[in-house]
Amino acid sequence: MSSLRNHHRHKRSSGSRDRRLAARIMKEFAAAMPAIITQIQSLNSNGSATSAAPNNYDFRNFLSTKPPSFHGEENVTALLQWFEEMENIFIHYECPDDKRTKFASSCFGDQAVIWWNALRNDQGSDLVVAMPWEELKEAMKKEFCPEHELKRLEAEFWDLKQIGGDNSTYSSRFRKPSRIVSHLVTPRPAEFRTTFVVSRSLSVMP
Repeated sequence: MSSLRNHHRHKRSSGSRDRRLAARIMKEFAAAMPAIITQIQSLNSNGSATSAAPNNYDFRNFLSTKPPSFHGEENVTALLQWFEEMENIFIHYECPDDKRTKFASSCFGDQAVIWWNALRNDQGSDLVVAMPWEELKEAMKKEFCPEHELKRLEAEFWDLKQIGGDNSTYSSRFRKPSRIVSHLVTPRPAEFRTTFVVSRSLSVMP
């Protein structure tokens, strides 16, 4: 009987110690919570700032690269060169996609400015400025590549021939006109076989 009473007293004492320990842990945890919350908020804030960093590229950054101008009176080759120089700036200085058309249009002069302003008046400034860079390039090709220049480039493209093993010269001559007459080198799936037949015109001379 005595041993049973001792067992109950020991059990009650052990339970009391457990409750005190649990209360102490809860108290310490509650005291530490504000610091934990502050640290989590700080980490989230730093993460958001890091992800938003590319959008900090502004017009001053763009102007500091001394971008080339385009006046709308240049030939097709000059237009291609302007595209390439602008794209080099966009890539090397990590210009965001949604700012490329807006920044590039600031380089327009003379006839190019007149065309750009007419486009904005016709379609709405917000819509035109938000145009993707690739769409702007296509619009500029249509506007500033005269029909006779396109036909000349098409004829030049089909007459291309590789002489001997001079691959680099052939590739360079192929690449420039193909960026304007891209419909001749980017076949639709249904035309895939036809393109291979027609491509025999790009023959290799012995």
